[in-house]
Amino acid sequence: MSRGIFQRLSGKAGEIRIESLGVLVGTMTHWTLARRGDDVPNPELYDLYAVFSYVNPHLWDDNEYQKQITVKVGKDTFRLEQQDGFATIMDGRKSMRMPGVKLCQ
Repeated sequence: MSRGIFQRLSGKAGEIRIESLGVLVGTMTHWTLARRGDDVPNPELYDLYAVFSYVNPHLWDDNEYQKQITVKVGKDTFRLEQQDGFATIMDGRKSMRMPGVKLCQ
């Protein structure tokens, strides 16, 4: 089993923003973070799966702007950073899978 305090976290509040513009790109209704496991690259990282109530695909696809992804765990808000070498998979306006993320405060 991977080392770390939490193997799996989930919640109901999360969002994607373009902070430089003050624009909301998406709102999550449910998200799950799971440790990657020992038999994959970077086992200390998490894989994010998120379901959206709202997402603007045009803003999401615009690579000119840096997106900030945050999730709420209890009363705290954490920023997620995807590490290099991992690809995000977006299922239209419904869900997203983002492997290789780091939980930051």
